[in-house]
Amino acid sequence: MSKYFESFPLLSYNFGDNENPSLFQNLTSYVDIVDGVKDDIAFYEKMTIEEYERPDTLSFKLYGTTDYYWTFFLLNDDLKRSGWPLSNRDLLIKAKTDYPNQVITTEDTINNIFLPNDNVIGLVSGSTGTVVKRYLDLGQIVISNNGNFK
Repeated sequence: MSKYFESFPLLSYNFGDNENPSLFQNLTSYVDIVDGVKDDIAFYEKMTIEEYERPDTLSFKLYGTTDYYWTFFLLNDDLKRSGWPLSNRDLLIKAKTDYPNQVITTEDTINNIFLPNDNVIGLVSGSTGTVVKRYLDLGQIVISNNGNFK
């Protein structure tokens, strides 16, 4: 654990099913000075997180030690909420997992066609799928991939 936490007060804590509590730093201790420093732009240096760069490697690049990786999350609310940025490759995998369907947009009237659960076949591509949802106000049809959509 980083040397920073050594000055945090100790508390008695039961880890898992252990009957005997252990002394451990109270990581919930918070110092208001962080908020004051966080709002002062003079303390910041803008950095671009490079592809595949991890918090510990960036800490080493900036400070010559991996001990200060946690400061990025403490001072940056976006990192705290969203986590460390994904690489382009990992982001593509996540997007394909989170959004597996295809969306087709048209200016034609689709009120009474392409109903949910209808099977569809692409006239040119031969791709097949099932209508999952429609957004009539946007002219969009969401089609499940079925593993065949190109």
